Amino acid sequence: MSTGINVTIVVAVIVTTTLVIGVMAVMRRRRLQQRFGPEYDRVAGERDCQLKAESELTERERRVRDPDIQPFIDSARASYSDQ
Repeated sequence: MSTGINVTIVVAVIVTTTLVIGVMAVMRRRRLQQRFGPEYDRVAGERDCQLKAESELTERERRVRDPDIQPFIDSARASYSDQ
C-alpha cells in the first residue's frame, strides 16, 4: 500500500514541478515580449528556436543592467579635457 502512495507522491511532485516550470517560461516570454516589443518578434524570427531568442534578449537585459564602466586613466581624461 505504501508503494502506491509513494508513486502517487512522486507523480504529484513531477506534475507540480512541470507546471511551475511551464508557468515560469510563459511569464518570462510575456515579460520579454512587453519589454522588447517588435524587437522580440524580429529576434525570434531570426533564431533557430524561441529559447535561443529569449536567451539572447535576457543577455541584453543583463548587459544593460550591469554595464562594465571603467573610469578613464589620467592621461585619457586630460586628453579629452583638452579637446
